[in-house]
Amino acid sequence: MQDETNQNSKVYLQNGQLAYVIDSLGPIIVPITDKDGKPLPDEPDPLDLGDAQMLSPDINIDRRRPLASPADTFVLLPPYLKKQVRFW
Repeated sequence: MQDETNQNSKVYLQNGQLAYVIDSLGPIIVPITDKDGKPLPDEPDPLDLGDAQMLSPDINIDRRRPLASPADTFVLLPPYLKKQVRFW
Protein backbone atom coordinates (compact mmCIF):
# COMPACT_ATOMS: atom_id res chain seq x y z
CA MET A 1 0.00 0.00 0.00
CA GLN A 2 1.62 3.22 -1.10
CA ASP A 3 0.80 6.30 0.94
CA GLU A 4 1.07 10.02 0.32
CA THR A 5 2.57 10.71 3.75
CA ASN A 6 5.49 13.14 3.55
CA GLN A 7 8.95 11.98 4.53
CA ASN A 8 10.32 13.79 7.62
CA SER A 9 6.81 14.55 8.87
CA LYS A 10 5.27 13.62 12.17
CA VAL A 11 2.05 11.65 12.20
CA TYR A 12 -0.31 10.43 14.85
CA LEU A 13 -1.32 6.80 14.88
CA GLN A 14 -4.81 5.57 15.65
CA ASN A 15 -3.55 4.15 18.94
CA GLY A 16 -2.47 7.64 20.08
CA GLN A 17 1.27 7.31 19.43
CA LEU A 18 3.28 10.01 17.70
CA ALA A 19 5.56 8.74 14.93
CA TYR A 20 8.17 10.10 12.55
CA VAL A 21 8.03 9.25 8.84
CA ILE A 22 11.48 8.12 7.68
CA ASP A 23 10.36 6.99 4.22
CA SER A 24 7.20 8.09 2.46
CA LEU A 25 6.98 4.81 0.51
CA GLY A 26 5.16 2.32 2.64
CA PRO A 27 5.25 4.60 4.62
CA ILE A 28 7.95 3.56 7.05
CA ILE A 29 7.67 5.18 10.45
CA VAL A 30 9.49 5.23 13.79
CA PRO A 31 7.26 5.64 16.85
CA ILE A 32 8.58 8.40 19.14
CA THR A 33 5.99 8.31 21.94
CA ASP A 34 3.91 5.71 23.69
CA LYS A 35 0.10 5.65 23.59
CA ASP A 36 -0.01 8.26 26.38
CA GLY A 37 2.26 10.70 24.53
CA LYS A 38 5.35 10.02 26.68
CA PRO A 39 8.70 9.72 24.85
CA LEU A 40 9.87 6.15 24.34
CA PRO A 41 12.88 5.33 26.53
CA ASP A 42 14.61 3.18 23.90
CA GLU A 43 15.05 3.42 20.16
CA PRO A 44 12.23 1.44 18.52
CA ASP A 45 12.47 -0.48 15.27
CA PRO A 46 10.98 1.16 12.18
CA LEU A 47 7.53 -0.05 11.12
CA ASP A 48 6.45 -0.49 7.51
CA LEU A 49 2.79 0.48 7.44
CA GLY A 50 2.52 -1.12 4.02
CA ASP A 51 3.15 -4.55 5.55
CA ALA A 52 -0.39 -5.45 6.62
CA GLN A 53 0.63 -8.85 8.00
CA MET A 54 2.98 -7.27 10.52
CA LEU A 55 0.70 -4.66 12.04
CA SER A 56 -2.39 -4.48 14.18
CA PRO A 57 -5.28 -2.28 12.97
CA ASP A 58 -4.63 0.47 15.55
CA ILE A 59 -1.14 1.06 14.16
CA ASN A 60 -2.29 3.10 11.20
CA ILE A 61 -2.05 6.81 10.54
CA ASP A 62 -4.84 8.79 12.12
CA ARG A 63 -5.94 10.83 9.12
CA ARG A 64 -8.15 13.04 11.30
CA ARG A 65 -5.04 14.73 12.70
CA PRO A 66 -2.83 16.98 10.57
CA LEU A 67 0.74 16.27 9.49
CA ALA A 68 3.46 18.57 10.81
CA SER A 69 6.17 20.06 8.64
CA PRO A 70 9.70 18.63 8.77
CA ALA A 71 11.00 21.76 10.56
CA ASP A 72 8.26 21.59 13.20
CA THR A 73 8.83 17.87 13.61
CA PHE A 74 12.60 18.10 14.10
CA VAL A 75 12.29 19.87 17.46
CA LEU A 76 10.13 17.01 18.78
CA LEU A 77 12.53 14.22 17.85
CA PRO A 78 14.48 12.29 20.47
CA PRO A 79 18.28 12.74 20.30
CA TYR A 80 18.95 9.33 18.70
CA LEU A 81 16.68 10.23 15.79
CA LYS A 82 17.96 13.80 15.38
CA LYS A 83 21.40 12.36 14.64
CA GLN A 84 20.00 10.33 11.75
CA VAL A 85 17.85 13.02 10.15
CA ARG A 86 19.25 15.11 7.34
CA PHE A 87 17.50 18.14 5.95
CA TRP A 88 18.49 19.18 2.45
